[in-house]
Amino acid sequence: EVANATYKRGSGDDLYRRSLYTYWKRTLAPPTMAILDTSDREWCSVKPKVTNTPLQALALMNETGFFEAATHLGQVMEKHEGTLSDQIRFGFRSVLSRQPEEAELRALEANFMKHLESFATDSTLAHEVLQVGDSKRNLETDGLAQRAALAMVANVILNLEEASVRE
Repeated sequence: EVANATYKRGSGDDLYRRSLYTYWKRTLAPPTMAILDTSDREWCSVKPKVTNTPLQALALMNETGFFEAATHLGQVMEKHEGTLSDQIRFGFRSVLSRQPEEAELRALEANFMKHLESFATDSTLAHEVLQVGDSKRNLETDGLAQRAALAMVANVILNLEEASVRE
């Protein structure tokens, strides 16, 4: 089954359409969907299986589509008026529909500061982070390090188990 399965990446207008309309063999799900516990379609299941594996975290943090979504969430967070804490609260609430607890907020702020320091010293790395994927993004040099650091915070928020697992 695997030998003749090919997945071609779309381009242009077809790029994001493929996430909704995916080629699916009868017993072989697309790789990312299989990693994220999709049904194997050999029988009807009322309640899907729920697992939490390192492969799922790697897919959510590194797969182009998910990382591209995180960079866009980071840009939306950046446009939100207020302090860094307000921006992080906005992104957190947008994804999880609740306000972050104080410890969660402090951890995300520390994550932001760590990445900001790294991107401030290496603007090439910040530029590379923001160029993942094909969609248009703000790549202006003003605030590039902050934009990349917010993208990394958004990536963490989107990778939280609460965001990716529905029970």
